[in-house]
Amino acid sequence: MASDDSHINLVDMSRMQSIPKTLPRHIGPASTFPSLQPLSSVLRTRLFYSQEMTVGRLAIVAIYLGIMLFASLFKNNLFTNSKRAGYVAMSQVPLVFALATKNNIIGMFAAVGYEKLNFFHRFVGRILVLLVNFHSFGYFYRWQLEGTFTSSMRQPSHIWGVLGFAAINFVYLSSFGFMRKRFHTLFFVFHFVGFSLFLVAIYKHQPIMIPYVFAACGLYGLDRVILRSIKTRFTKATIRALPELNATHIQIPGINAGWRAGQHVRVQVLSKSMGWVGCFEVHPFTVASVSESEEGMVLICQDVGDWTRKLYNLASAGIAAAEKGGEVGREVRLMVEGPYGGLGCTVVSSYSAALLIAGGSGITFALSAAQHLLNCEVKGQNQVEVLHVVWIIKDPASVCPLIPTLTSLIRQAQCSPMSNLTVNVSIYYTGTSRASPKTLAMLDTIHLGGLEMRPNRPDIASVITETIDQTVKPNRGLASGKDETRYQGMIIAVCGPAGLGSSVEAGVGKVDWARKRSVGGVEVCEE
Repeated sequence: MASDDSHINLVDMSRMQSIPKTLPRHIGPASTFPSLQPLSSVLRTRLFYSQEMTVGRLAIVAIYLGIMLFASLFKNNLFTNSKRAGYVAMSQVPLVFALATKNNIIGMFAAVGYEKLNFFHRFVGRILVLLVNFHSFGYFYRWQLEGTFTSSMRQPSHIWGVLGFAAINFVYLSSFGFMRKRFHTLFFVFHFVGFSLFLVAIYKHQPIMIPYVFAACGLYGLDRVILRSIKTRFTKATIRALPELNATHIQIPGINAGWRAGQHVRVQVLSKSMGWVGCFEVHPFTVASVSESEEGMVLICQDVGDWTRKLYNLASAGIAAAEKGGEVGREVRLMVEGPYGGLGCTVVSSYSAALLIAGGSGITFALSAAQHLLNCEVKGQNQVEVLHVVWIIKDPASVCPLIPTLTSLIRQAQCSPMSNLTVNVSIYYTGTSRASPKTLAMLDTIHLGGLEMRPNRPDIASVITETIDQTVKPNRGLASGKDETRYQGMIIAVCGPAGLGSSVEAGVGKVDWARKRSVGGVEVCEE
């Protein structure tokens, strides 16, 4: 990646002198209120057996499970009357499909991306499977007691019922975590075939269920055929291999607007070099550039699986061509769908401090958010006074392709006398370097105020404390004309491995409430 020539972080800070400030209004979350802080801390506590499940989410699913069991079992015996369990099961089908879509109405009202609701989609799906089994085995038990099992199973409606029972259990058995992660394409095919068969079977089993079938098909069709088509672009892109990052840099000049900081897009590479299966796969990547930039949309895709490895090998062919005198990079055709996700209604520029913590390829999220804040500072629409970017990596050589980008963030804030924004970048590396001595010597020559490299993992609580103290120190409040007692809080945005979010939550819990209150409260968002 020719980062020395990159302009994705270039912001004209000199324009600030002629632009009046229109600061965004800050609405603090309920979790930052003193009276709700203990409850918020408990609800955000992650359970020991899952990096995804928190106490708050567990409470939601427990309440929902109780409602479903009450509807199925209240004044009812499943062994003598399991019909009610079937009706309750069918009531869940539209909800399962609604939560499975990328553009669902629940996420729109909750202001969260589909990925944040995926845990509830899986849970409601399990409830559906459980109730279908209650319904089916109740009838099996009754027929066996009455001695009519064989004759009952010959009836066409019952045959279709057994087929639906088998289909939904097949979907469940093919949806375990290892299947979703290691064989996602196969998982999707099994899901599609299984649910298609299930919908047909329940209609043939009980035609009265047709409204539920139509509702499920309508929700899925609206998302898949209409909404996703509106959000899909076919375009050309230039891909380059980044050996130090073990990643692929994708530049899409044909798309330069339409997303917010922290959002991701789903990418399909239309090339036979990706393989007959790989060219049909779609994968999500966080946008690393800011909207309306000269270079367009920029993605950094780390090599973490078969598909990304094929993409990296395809990009590496461009390096070989460049060594022979050809152009750097290789042009490919892409299908880009999105954007999705992001921080929802959270306005990062309305806080007094922002701490962006990234692990590995999560730096794309941090870069996009940091660039957005610099743009807001130029437009006079930023309240953030301290921006601290923390990047955790294994190999210090991974920094090399992004050093110009990271240093430009700091220099732009330092070079403007009208700016109150201070930018700090801390890079923590946890392993030994595979880089050449020349590369390591280059890293040793980097001396820029605001940029530091440290070995080992960061102490998250100490990083949070340092950022708060830098924000609320007396001379900063006087210099900016801000009343020290009226800070707008600190936003901590996290992007990286699942364990990183748990570490950040634990670190926030270690910071005493008095210090968090001094900055106006601390809010954690995870992308």
